[in-house]
Amino acid sequence: MRRTIGVAGLCVLAAAAGYLPVSSASATVAKAAISSPGWHVSTKYPAADGVWSDLVSSSGQGNSWSLWQACGTSACTGTGLFSYLKRWDGSAWKNIPVPSALAADASTAVTLASDSPTDAWLFTSSGVVLRWNGSKLTAHPIPSWVVRLSRNGLYYASAQVFGPNNVWVFSAGFHICGPNGLTCPDKYVSRYHHGRWTKSKLPVAPLEVSALSASNIWVLSQPSGTDSRYKLAHWNGQRWSTVSVPTVQVPKNSVEYVGNLAADAKGDVWLTRNINTGTQGGRTLYLMRWAAGHWHRVYFRKPTSNVSYLASDGHGGVWLADNGPRPNYTWYLDHYNAGQWQRDSVPAVQGTSLLDLISLTWIPGTRSVWAGANDLIPNASQGIVGSMLKYRY
Repeated sequence: MRRTIGVAGLCVLAAAAGYLPVSSASATVAKAAISSPGWHVSTKYPAADGVWSDLVSSSGQGNSWSLWQACGTSACTGTGLFSYLKRWDGSAWKNIPVPSALAADASTAVTLASDSPTDAWLFTSSGVVLRWNGSKLTAHPIPSWVVRLSRNGLYYASAQVFGPNNVWVFSAGFHICGPNGLTCPDKYVSRYHHGRWTKSKLPVAPLEVSALSASNIWVLSQPSGTDSRYKLAHWNGQRWSTVSVPTVQVPKNSVEYVGNLAADAKGDVWLTRNINTGTQGGRTLYLMRWAAGHWHRVYFRKPTSNVSYLASDGHGGVWLADNGPRPNYTWYLDHYNAGQWQRDSVPAVQGTSLLDLISLTWIPGTRSVWAGANDLIPNASQGIVGSMLKYRY
């Protein structure tokens, strides 16, 4: 999961008793949503003034997590900032109580991961990790080098939890590596094992991560000044190996971005190749697929400008959250499998219209996918509603 935030912190909304309020609407919406195949609104979140953002993690059909954050006022400061932590138990999204004493830490969340309903980890930029043991959240200090500030001033981290004593955190930190303040990205992963944090060397500087198990982890590198090429690194449980991403001739006044890393159980790895020209937004050229030791290009068969998110479909293909083409830049959920493309419209909460999609997450062991969305309420002072969408196969 990729997560970048550039805020000092958000405040968790607490009830008088010091806990987040429970929403009964979530279960009602979820029960109605699972009755037929396709995309449905699984749950919604209270209206806000600012745009919602979220962290989503899933380890299987009965265990998915989402942390949603929003601005309650146009000032977007102090008590006008809100967060909601929820877990999907297989039938509905349930509120996870956050004690008011932990609200400030929870509000600085950078990455979220869980391997079971009784083991979830919420890493923050405030120097602690909040751990869920099935009944409550508790705060535990972490070394400063676990979650690090990147060179662009944002926090990036991707946590992978394979058990209560096997946790990996990939973070895009940097260090001074030459004269005149020259910086280089860090090449290590932080690992937690039986109560102790250690650093393990990586062959690349981590940018994105897609992990299927503790012995099957893929990492996309971030280019550096000394090596502008993108690379993939793979962990097989014993050692790392690397694969170079094919280069492309970038047009004049353009910048190339490779991203949206997604690995699947078949051993395939998917990426998108994007080009930014001048002040224009990004344009996705095609998908790249690493399969059977070779790179393949997968071209779109639907009009598309930019792919924002990509996730495995659980049976050899991928889902895309994308928009385009101009001038409307309509959002779609596109599915590719076995050479065939399918385009789905994006459902919105009743009484609203879609603003954008903000996440896409495969539910391991299934053919289902979560998508996070922002919806607009017409003529409302607090006019944005967060929603979680689910694809039921």
